[in-house]
Amino acid sequence: MGVSTVSKVAKIPDGMSWTEAASMVMTGITAYNVIHHLLTIQPTDTVMVEGASGGVGTSLIQLLHQKGIRVLASASKKNEEMVRKLGVTDFSAYDQEDPGEKFKNQADIVIDATKGSIKGETGIQIMKEEGHYVALNELPSLELRQKKLGFYENFVPRKEYSDQEALTYLLDAYQKGHYQIFVAQELPATLENLIWAHQQIEGHPSAGKIVLTYG
Repeated sequence: MGVSTVSKVAKIPDGMSWTEAASMVMTGITAYNVIHHLLTIQPTDTVMVEGASGGVGTSLIQLLHQKGIRVLASASKKNEEMVRKLGVTDFSAYDQEDPGEKFKNQADIVIDATKGSIKGETGIQIMKEEGHYVALNELPSLELRQKKLGFYENFVPRKEYSDQEALTYLLDAYQKGHYQIFVAQELPATLENLIWAHQQIEGHPSAGKIVLTYG
């Protein structure tokens, strides 16, 4: 018997727009599951978030900050002010300096929330020996992983993760003012805008989701 759709439904609170709700779902649920199910984070841990200005990155920082965790983050310089306001302990602009050198061996956990780290040298450099490295896309190459002892894994959604549990938590945090949703642009769902949005995602877009709407 299939899972009831009721288990994937949550009522959006007053004050939250449909655009915000749509922007929150995938990114917020992913961040929640990484922090509350995949990882076991100790209060004394330091967590590094790569790709900190993206949808998952901003969600991760806010949820970690709520738990009182020390957070390091990297993103482009243009997004530094926004990321810092989310509660990071320290920030590195990857287009102006080397985050790997700045945060070398400082993180117990590294969460790579970039679109694909390709080689992943930076995150491994930041991770402490015997640390934990989580990639939301591709893991660093085996050759690189063999250079530093640690536990490396991809995040993969699992059927035992409850969407309703995650949504309830996120919506409660939103109502209490502890969780922001960033929308960069809201555009009509035309073919032209769809193509443009994909082009932006493939590059280095501004922080926030691009939302295409009908009607």
